[in-house]
Amino acid sequence: MGSSESIDRRRDVKGKIYLMLQKSGFISGEIIEGLLGVQLEERFQGHLLQITIEGAEETRYTYKYTKGK
Repeated sequence: MGSSESIDRRRDVKGKIYLMLQKSGFISGEIIEGLLGVQLEERFQGHLLQITIEGAEETRYTYKYTKGK
């Protein structure tokens, strides 16, 4: 069997990426709309810019138990 080695020729490009949203909290299933800005300080010679956005979920509830009447 042969083996294959991929050569990663990516390099860091100076600049910044920012996300502008109307609000900071969302509910499940809600569409998030905003502006994603990419500001580069040098030429970008790639053919693909991939950005992954991750978030965290927080759930709160109150449980009340009443025994008998």
